[in-house]
Amino acid sequence: MKGSFSILLTGVEGFIGKSFKAFFQSDKRFQVFSPIKSELDLREHGQVKKYIDRIKPDYILHLATSEAIDKKYEATVCEDNLRMFFNLHRVCNSETKFLNFTSGSDYSRGAWRGGMEEAYFDSDVPRDPHSYSKYTITKYIRAIDSPNLINLRLFGVFGALEDYRFKFISNTIAKTLVGLPIIINQNACFDYLYIKDLFNIVISLLGADLKYNEFNICPHESIELLEIAKIVGKLARKDVDIKILTPGMGTVYTGNNNRLVSQVPEIFFTSYQDSIQETYYALEKTKVIIEKKELEDDIFLKYVKSQRAD
Repeated sequence: MKGSFSILLTGVEGFIGKSFKAFFQSDKRFQVFSPIKSELDLREHGQVKKYIDRIKPDYILHLATSEAIDKKYEATVCEDNLRMFFNLHRVCNSETKFLNFTSGSDYSRGAWRGGMEEAYFDSDVPRDPHSYSKYTITKYIRAIDSPNLINLRLFGVFGALEDYRFKFISNTIAKTLVGLPIIINQNACFDYLYIKDLFNIVISLLGADLKYNEFNICPHESIELLEIAKIVGKLARKDVDIKILTPGMGTVYTGNNNRLVSQVPEIFFTSYQDSIQETYYALEKTKVIIEKKELEDDIFLKYVKSQRAD
């Protein structure tokens, strides 16, 4: 990319948004506008129009979604997510490139399988309101079919700034650092993407003449939860107690990135060994702020069990 560009970045109070903000602020090519919810409520169309009219962004990276408290969404999650997206889209300039970030939840959790392609979308309709909002937005983006409205589907993103209480990789690292066992409800295979790789992919897509308006953003290789735990155990250089509560393999949650690779053939993915190692060392530096009691309560494990029950 050449020149200088302005970016509106939403969702900066979450892990991915916060990480993107730090990334873009370190690059002099970009002027970043990153309002938090108290500065711009995306559910209020008047506020959104006034803000967009003032900053006139070249790009919008829409990462905001309803906040989950202890992994539980408010009853208005579907309406809130739809309002945020449509309030932004209806007022942005037709020349603005709008990148909407969705997740594999729009495929419907009950229909997950390995190697899901973009064409697999709409094989099922999600039951929960959060996933249904993502599904509805994806349907709209497909119907509009605009070269400047792009849907990027993430499956699992990790990195040092994520909340270790609720995300598997950082949760596993944090437990190891404070001497707790790693408890896996059931082993499963996932596509985990390192946050630094996501930065590079998005930069490539921002400046490209895109062939499609929807891309699965996932690595070439998947990884099992048990393998992640073993990598973390080796990094800790000590015997780590790993427990699996439910035998067998759980639901596979992986995507197909062929379309992405055709668009960005030079794409590079950091190995799981190296990316988990970088995340481990980053969390090790902040070990003093890790709350052992919160990890012992294990909200993350309770959430995983509830999802399995559903």
